[in-house]
Amino acid sequence: MPGMKAFLFALIISLPVYSQTIEDLDRRQEEIAQRYLHLVSTLPDTKSLNEFARVGNREVVNKSITEIRNFFRAYDEFNLKKIDFIFSKVLNRAHSEASLHIKEHGKLPGEAIKHLKALEENYHRYQELKIHFGTEQDMERLDIGQNVLPSYALFAKAIRKARGEKPWRNFGPSKIVPF
Repeated sequence: MPGMKAFLFALIISLPVYSQTIEDLDRRQEEIAQRYLHLVSTLPDTKSLNEFARVGNREVVNKSITEIRNFFRAYDEFNLKKIDFIFSKVLNRAHSEASLHIKEHGKLPGEAIKHLKALEENYHRYQELKIHFGTEQDMERLDIGQNVLPSYALFAKAIRKARGEKPWRNFGPSKIVPF
């Protein structure tokens, strides 16, 4: 199926490249955890912060609020990178499995093509919707994000079935995926 091979190749080279590794993400997560512990130990507690606000000590209140906002901005940016990393790896893995299947069997089964297209659409739609992160429109990104891993799982199930396996799991949000 030469057209499908060209399509997969073009799609793979158009995907964003994430130079991070899972180890990089683990290190960054540890740094954020340490930053949180430092923040908690250096900021006034809620009762003290309320007292500073009550007596009009705006400097302490504003500084505390700024530090809290900066922490959560970094935390949110990290989580988006982590999701991007996972979703990118999932899509790359699906393309690798599709290419391997085409190489070994000549073509992808229709069911696998359907789920691969759904995965690609969900992935790209998720990427488009990231601009709404932190706004009221962000729910759509979250809804689409809930479809990425199940789309991959259904694709993997179709491939495994075409290879003669008898996959028995049903896949959906928050369930284990194959491969």
